[in-house]
Amino acid sequence: MGLLLWGWIGMVFPAAGQTVVDATSLSNKILTGYQGWFTAPGTGYSTRWIHWTRDHVTPTGASNNLIVEMYPDLKEFDPDELIATGMTRGGATAHLYAARHPKTVRRHVRWMMEYGIDGAFLQRFVRTHYDGDTDYKAQMNAVLWNFRSSCADYGRVFAVMYDVSGMLETEGWDTLIQNDWKSLVDAGLTTGGRYLHHQGRPLVAIWGPGFTHCVPADPAKAQALIDWFRSNAPVNYRATVWGGVPGEWRTKTGDSRTQSGWDNLYRSYDVISPWTVGRFTDEAGADSWKSNRLVPDLASAQTAGRIYAPVVWPGFSWKNLNNGPTNQIPRKGGKFFWRQIGNAKSAGAGLLYLAMFDEVDEATAIYKVAENRSQVPDQGYWLTLDADGTNLPSDWYLRLSYEGGRMIRGEIPLTTNFPATPGSAGASGWQGWAGVLTGQTGDLLRKYAWCGAENPRAAGTEPSVIAETNRLTLTTVVRTNDPRLVVRAEVATNLSDFSLSTNLPVASYSVVADPTNLPAGHEKRVFTLPRDSERKFLRLRATYSP
Repeated sequence: MGLLLWGWIGMVFPAAGQTVVDATSLSNKILTGYQGWFTAPGTGYSTRWIHWTRDHVTPTGASNNLIVEMYPDLKEFDPDELIATGMTRGGATAHLYAARHPKTVRRHVRWMMEYGIDGAFLQRFVRTHYDGDTDYKAQMNAVLWNFRSSCADYGRVFAVMYDVSGMLETEGWDTLIQNDWKSLVDAGLTTGGRYLHHQGRPLVAIWGPGFTHCVPADPAKAQALIDWFRSNAPVNYRATVWGGVPGEWRTKTGDSRTQSGWDNLYRSYDVISPWTVGRFTDEAGADSWKSNRLVPDLASAQTAGRIYAPVVWPGFSWKNLNNGPTNQIPRKGGKFFWRQIGNAKSAGAGLLYLAMFDEVDEATAIYKVAENRSQVPDQGYWLTLDADGTNLPSDWYLRLSYEGGRMIRGEIPLTTNFPATPGSAGASGWQGWAGVLTGQTGDLLRKYAWCGAENPRAAGTEPSVIAETNRLTLTTVVRTNDPRLVVRAEVATNLSDFSLSTNLPVASYSVVADPTNLPAGHEKRVFTLPRDSERKFLRLRATYSP
């Protein structure tokens, strides 16, 4: 009889055509914001639910319980990542995740690689450091360091963004930022090659000064912090400074403070990134924002010798969090998001900030979320991707982010409408794989790394691997209706043999009948590999060539 093998999944070898992101410059970057603040009670996680529910209690779906609007797509998650809730889905227990789990962060960074997102800003709320919430601070520190290691694996970049929301003038917000930054630098966060730098220095972002609801009232205090980072701190703590500024920073109207001094402060940031979430509600509003804000903003930033980083976002809603209307700013099936990206490109922007990667609280998340009502818990209100009348895959906004990045970089022409079948990193030759190590017993980790526009994995399928005396057999279900997709099993004697090379020995396969109903355009394949060593590695690899 066969015995289970130890699944060797998650080791990354960048595919041909998938380069490691340059960490020395902001040029042509597609960046996103990563909250990573979701967690739940459990060993090594937290003592309470954080950011899923009000008052940190178990999710039940009650109107006074949930504070998130969208439900994450958890199909790729392993059992040890899933945390049971008090809700059901189809009568079974519904789950959520804790971002503190290394696998979860790793998967999110892998998605960034697969869909051409260069990296992310890790949000650090200064309020957390002042309140002394050691539980939450431990959560965010764990996420930060897990993100750092995942960026090394997947060739992405990252940086820290400090958010002063909720701080008071008397709470020493500026000193808290300085002390935290020094501790992170001393711990080696900015070393290792994946921390984003620009102009020879690590990049740090400060979000909030200048907003009418944020500290400080006196621009001189914020200016002193910027000057500290740029020139007054000890040399090893100096940084290039990205400013998350009010949407109406240039005219000092609307969401911006109006006192003199803010003009100079905004222009003292090395990067000016106005916050636009909620500032308009449809494509016409986005076009008006482009004419009245984006184009003159960009010119003003360039005149000051600064980089301009537009913020684009897919939609907005916070019924559960703030008792707002349902689907408050509709996504329009991606048209709203795409219009903003096109406007940024036509205005001359050379980089983008996607808000946000994982913020299901306010329904701005671009990562994989539930497509329709059948995929969300039975209890509570949930905004799903079909809310605007179009059936969309869970990764739709990652696909649009991929195509938008290509447009910003000039790889495809500026277009008013997004492609009918937007791609992902698969369209540039990304490869996914699952690997197994023989000669050991243990549980088989059965999750593929498959992903992308032409997903070779049928929904819900898992690989099956059996070791016998003289052979290995690996059974999987793959797509067959696209000649650009190639699935093969490769053999190596050492893990290090798996590199960019495509010249590894290939295991043969046969197509077998399956009594179950396979999805249309799929078939079941059985790969066979003779065993001539107790330590033999097998990688199932999919490549997609446009």
